Amino acid sequence: MWGLPTPEELSLNFVRSNTTIPVPRVRRSFLYKNHPYMVLEYIEGGQLATCWPRLSSVTKLRIAWTMRYYIQQLRRLESNRLGPPGDIPRKCEGMHFHHRRSGPFEDYEAMADLLVRRIYGKAGRKKLFLPKRLVFTHHDLNMRNILLDTAGRVWLVDWAWSGFFPEWFEQSAMSWEYVACRLD
Repeated sequence: MWGLPTPEELSLNFVRSNTTIPVPRVRRSFLYKNHPYMVLEYIEGGQLATCWPRLSSVTKLRIAWTMRYYIQQLRRLESNRLGPPGDIPRKCEGMHFHHRRSGPFEDYEAMADLLVRRIYGKAGRKKLFLPKRLVFTHHDLNMRNILLDTAGRVWLVDWAWSGFFPEWFEQSAMSWEYVACRLD
């Protein structure tokens, strides 16, 4: 069963309070038949995946620099605890967890052991390298989750999987998205 606020609502509020990244405001959140729902601010514009081919080279470069700045802001947000922001440890979700809710984790090693077991099985002897720090990560940053509004501002949406994770999580999640797009 889910509870309120959801990890996504916590993340949206956290990002709005700690960065200059435009994210939609949560207008209302509620449970219906034990499933969480959110009503978000509507952003007039389009997904980057749709509008990218029509953009000028200068606009594309501006968006790339803007995204670089956004990721730098997220990487400045650190924690000692893995997972979504908030007062209590919460389950993690996303590509690295095979789209299953996992955790909460006591520490990085507990999460790494789970990931290694899921990839290599019980006999796996592999170890993930230790992170230098846990940074705030969107964890699903792709052209569907980047909006360009009618004024040219770049917005980030769909923060459902976000939280504090190793620095390499963001890049590897984007790599998986790239591979999935190439296979379609």
